[in-house]
Amino acid sequence: MSRGFVYRWTNSINGNWYIGSHEGTTDDGYVASGMLLIRAINKHEIKNFHRDIMYRGDDFREQEGIILTILDAANDPKSYNLKNTAFGGLTTRFSPMLGKKHTAETKRKMSLASKGKKKSLEHRKNIGRRHKGKIVSEETRSKLRACNIGKTHTEETKRKISETLRLRRN
Repeated sequence: MSRGFVYRWTNSINGNWYIGSHEGTTDDGYVASGMLLIRAINKHEIKNFHRDIMYRGDDFREQEGIILTILDAANDPKSYNLKNTAFGGLTTRFSPMLGKKHTAETKRKMSLASKGKKKSLEHRKNIGRRHKGKIVSEETRSKLRACNIGKTHTEETKRKISETLRLRRN
């Protein structure tokens, strides 16, 4: 049994299409993650789209990339694909939050919702990996330094920091 597949969604109204891949089975309910395709499905309804399976196999992501490159999907006006790569992701130009800011009330609610939730070790490692090697400007360094001048940790905080560092070393 193969790990995944490459598919092609076609809009029967205007002929536009999208190529993507999915790790799983063809009948697990997955539709797609392409932002433009999802918007088109919301506009025209799923009944006006049909999906064709182009490839099944363990190297499905590689095959998707090859197909997208051959078709130059990102530059085809009939394509919903934004990139010629198998790994997409939300781009800022289509972000629903572009140009908007959370209200103070929303920020407070998000803060309350995340209080008491510990990040997993894997999540913390991902955050660290993302920041490792990041070059911080002198201006940022001076701001960080200035906001911490004069601050002292309580004995309890020092104990907690010490304990955490000791656990991480072991």
